[in-house]
Amino acid sequence: MKLLDRNVGILVVDPVSAVVSTVKRVLNEQGYKNIFQSDSVMDGFNTLGQEKIGWIITSLFPGQKLTGWQFLRLPLEFEAYRETMTSVLLNTEEQDLLPSLYAMGMVSFHMRPLTYNSFKAEVDKFQVTLKKQPSLPIAIATGLRDKLTDLQKIDDLERLERGLYKWVDGSVQQKMRLIKAQLEVGNNLEALLGMKQVLASHPALKAEIIGLGKKYLGIDDISDYKAKLNIHHALVVDPDESQQKFLRECLTEMGVADIKTCEDAADACEYLKNNSTVDLVIGEWRQRGMEGGAFIQHVRHHGYADKPILIYSSLVDEAADQLIAEVGGVFVITKPCPKKVFQQQLAEQFNRWRYPLAAEDLEQKIRLSLGTGDVDYARQLMVQFENNPKVDATRKKFLKACFAFQAGQYHEARQMILENAKINLPSHKEIGLLGKILLKLGEFGDAQKCLEQANVMVPGNIERLCDLADVASETGQEDQIMKYMDEAREIGGDTGMVMAAYARHATALGKGDDARRFMVDEEVARNVVAYMNNLGVSYAYTGKFKESIDAYVKAIKTLGDLHVELQGTVYYNLGLSLVRQGRYKDSIPALKNAQKKADDTVAKKSAHLLERVQQAIDNKVPVILRETAKEISTQVTKLPSIHPMDQYLELHGAHIKPGEHGLFLVFQPTMQLEVDLQVEFPKIIRKSA
Repeated sequence: MKLLDRNVGILVVDPVSAVVSTVKRVLNEQGYKNIFQSDSVMDGFNTLGQEKIGWIITSLFPGQKLTGWQFLRLPLEFEAYRETMTSVLLNTEEQDLLPSLYAMGMVSFHMRPLTYNSFKAEVDKFQVTLKKQPSLPIAIATGLRDKLTDLQKIDDLERLERGLYKWVDGSVQQKMRLIKAQLEVGNNLEALLGMKQVLASHPALKAEIIGLGKKYLGIDDISDYKAKLNIHHALVVDPDESQQKFLRECLTEMGVADIKTCEDAADACEYLKNNSTVDLVIGEWRQRGMEGGAFIQHVRHHGYADKPILIYSSLVDEAADQLIAEVGGVFVITKPCPKKVFQQQLAEQFNRWRYPLAAEDLEQKIRLSLGTGDVDYARQLMVQFENNPKVDATRKKFLKACFAFQAGQYHEARQMILENAKINLPSHKEIGLLGKILLKLGEFGDAQKCLEQANVMVPGNIERLCDLADVASETGQEDQIMKYMDEAREIGGDTGMVMAAYARHATALGKGDDARRFMVDEEVARNVVAYMNNLGVSYAYTGKFKESIDAYVKAIKTLGDLHVELQGTVYYNLGLSLVRQGRYKDSIPALKNAQKKADDTVAKKSAHLLERVQQAIDNKVPVILRETAKEISTQVTKLPSIHPMDQYLELHGAHIKPGEHGLFLVFQPTMQLEVDLQVEFPKIIRKSA
């Protein structure tokens, strides 16, 4: 490692000369030769510019205009300093910054005021750690772990261990450290499940597991431990008042403080729209005016993408099982049921979903986590899923295809599904995913075959019906578009996904009045604008300028007097499209409207383009536009909770300089056909399930 090289350039930055002298003395005695010192950040930057520095040791300089944080950000923000390592000298009151500093990649932490003996001991220990560990990140983590332990910051230590297990280490030793940290702060259920996992995969650690159980839980056998059910807010939906009373009593006895009861699904969905804290939804399969298949999808599409849903009913049949599996996180308890049995099953099902161990639960939770963009958690679960020797290799490959799809790697995802199909008859989940992949790749005919086949095998999936409407739109089957959308609305009502899909297709078909009632919702309006903008772009790129203009005009008409700033964006793109066609005078009203209505960024671009158009008209010269485009990705990658990089990194999209004007794209499908599904995937091209 570079820090073990005694010739590495070291810069020590601290306003107190005694601190700098102590640091230099210790490092000199250890054989480091190239040590520079600065008493201010400005002087430190000057030294960086003149000398070859590989290791910075700095204080934070709180309250000053230029602080030590500038040094700490250098490796993150500037390629030239990517290999520079940084250590921090912390005052006592700055200890709470340790996790944030770790997230920025600090190599070591030392407490001020320094003495020769204390700093020498810390550096000696740091050097030993560097020699022992296989990589610098592990060495950094070890140093921070020791520091948090010394400071008795147990909560921070648990968060660190959880983060290291997920993103840095992943070894069984790290898993045991995480379990111990969880037990220290009382997260007993999480720790218990981790202990069971370790015991199953590493029997040699049985004595250590038993020791932890005795010390922290007071038990000899971890299978005897019963954790408290962690439900605070529950929603109960049942038309039978006596069943509502029964469920309320069961939940109250289990410690649920906030229980909302509804007689019909419509009221329940309205409640879900306005309450984001529900931990558990319990419902009858057959609601008033809504079947169970529709109800569980309503819950999912009202923002509860991964919360458990319990169906308490005697009406669930085998035909519903596959849709329940597609929705995921739905459990069934059959009526009637004694109170104690119900409570026991509820606790088992709830904790089974919160902390999945079974392959079926892991698979469902991985798919839902990918759908919500929580890729880090999905990866953590995938390690557990892949290590299960009882899980068939094709199931593992299917989930790898789900990861590839979420990451936009559509060709790789398709290849995995096709490889599975050569081994086993594809499931409805694989066929449905292949349809979505082909839709993204622009292979619309084959996408339609796959999606229709999956719909025959498992009817009633709202998302799939919306995908089928998208395919029908791409292939010009206007009569089929609204057929699929009407079917989706019949099942899904006015949930967000259905509203957005219906509104964008109705707008594209010129049915603005039908779409406008959904446009009050800003997310729906943005979805429609993005879709119509894509339509306008695709028409313009193929020379269909009239159709391109029509797309923008339809979007403006549908918006009406709603969402003024969105109108401004559409007006700008309309004006830009007209300029590209050389229709300068026609573009002026659109650009003026954009200047009035759009947000500041688009308004400035509109004003700039309008000025250039007017000059072109006056001087009888063309407007020269550079081709620029900005892709907007709909995928979300969450940063881990222990990793507050977003405090230090600003993520910018493509920067559009003065004089450059570009349309905004949402996706660019690949139009070439690369696979003959009749040959590669013959098993799915059939009429019946």
